[in-house]
Amino acid sequence: MFLLSLMPEQASTVAAEVDNLYWFIHIVCVIFFIIITAGTMYFAFKYQGKGPIQRTIHFTHNLYLEITWTLIPTIIIFFMFIWGFELFIRLYKAPANAMEVRVIGQRWNWSFYYPQTGKQSSELVVPTGKPVKLIITSNDVLHSVFIPDFRVKIDAVPNRYTSLWFEALITEENKEGIHDMYCAEYCGKDHSKMYSLVKVVSPAEFTTWVNDVQPRMGKDLYTALGCNSCHTLDGTKPPGGGPSWKGLYDIETRALEKNKTRGVDRNYLEDSIKNPQMDVVPGYEGVTMPGFAHVKEAEIQNLITFILEQSERGKKELEELKKQLPAEEKSKEETKK
Repeated sequence: MFLLSLMPEQASTVAAEVDNLYWFIHIVCVIFFIIITAGTMYFAFKYQGKGPIQRTIHFTHNLYLEITWTLIPTIIIFFMFIWGFELFIRLYKAPANAMEVRVIGQRWNWSFYYPQTGKQSSELVVPTGKPVKLIITSNDVLHSVFIPDFRVKIDAVPNRYTSLWFEALITEENKEGIHDMYCAEYCGKDHSKMYSLVKVVSPAEFTTWVNDVQPRMGKDLYTALGCNSCHTLDGTKPPGGGPSWKGLYDIETRALEKNKTRGVDRNYLEDSIKNPQMDVVPGYEGVTMPGFAHVKEAEIQNLITFILEQSERGKKELEELKKQLPAEEKSKEETKK
């Protein structure tokens, strides 16, 4: 019981099976370690040299002993392989009725997309009692999805889809249903901060949540999409990051590669978000930024509005637009803030 308490909680239908396999392998290794170490020490002391003229009895081999110490470990290893392979196949072959969730990794955060309703989130929310299939990719470098309480882990690979599935449980020790999700592949300087939550809720709660598809506001997107890891709001430039959003919109004309220039307006900001490699500013050639064309158009516009709010010219432009709104729309805008 003490050893079991050292493991994370078993919060999925497959967790107990993974633990059983792990403990079987662990106990077998401990038993063989004790046998081999004790035998080595026993024979080392029993047959140590007692004098210069002492001679040992000469043995060529013992066929039965050699067959025994070859056959027994071979059978055990084959048993481990068959057990592990069968579990592996079941972990990566989702049931036909599994609900799909798209998972996108980017330095240094996770994004979750629910294709059945278009819901997007920075946290993974799943219903209890329902198989969930994660379809995973990366926008930049190699990442790895790891949910210890569910005993599942798989790499997120750029330009490729990987998948795994699980069925989450609400346990007695964690009735709130909140679990940790990590990136288990070193992906850069903020790898340790690439962390998210998995929330397990009842089917009714999940239905309510997943159908609430109100677009997120710019301030929330700044964190949810990982923009804060490369773009500051105080004028500083993080190492390896992009330009600060403070005063960005105050620059009316941008110098680009190949002696090109482009006016800084909403179209420029939208292109920079959806296709960041289209117009590269000198000095940022080596900076790789993921594209966010998958983000809803309404949320792209909310993010652009947030960028405008970080500059004097942008604030004035937004104020002018607000004056043109009908009174009812003005009230809605104030409520959003």
